[in-house]
Amino acid sequence: MRIAASDFGFRVIPTDFRAPLVLGKLAAGRTIGDTVVVMISQTAPLEPEAAGLPAIPELLEIARRVCWWKKPEETLAAPASFVARVMTLGSWDEVRAVRAQVGDVPFRRVLQQPPAGIFDARSWHYWHHALGFVVVPPLPQRRIP
Repeated sequence: MRIAASDFGFRVIPTDFRAPLVLGKLAAGRTIGDTVVVMISQTAPLEPEAAGLPAIPELLEIARRVCWWKKPEETLAAPASFVARVMTLGSWDEVRAVRAQVGDVPFRRVLQQPPAGIFDARSWHYWHHALGFVVVPPLPQRRIP
């Protein structure tokens, strides 16, 4: 039996095949006994960079630490870069504070559209597994023309 996630909820698909179902934008799956639990991964674009994150004291302090060469307000104005840096350089308390403010969706989106040159191999693999992705793609590389 297989449980497949969709945009409209879950549906049960009987099958003997135990690999994750791969339909459309499906990103992760886990086998638990005779059931494959899958998670859908939205591939919507990241929030517009102009929107930024709220300049609250807690996020400003984290931004100051993970991106010390920029003003904290500039760092928060680029949410994808900020979240990627927190995922790579942040302490566990900083990660928890950011996740409490923005949720898991930006963390997942950063893994789907990663800024090159920020993640190290250890963080890249950890966050894919921590957020339920089964397949860990190659680490993004910077291309110098």
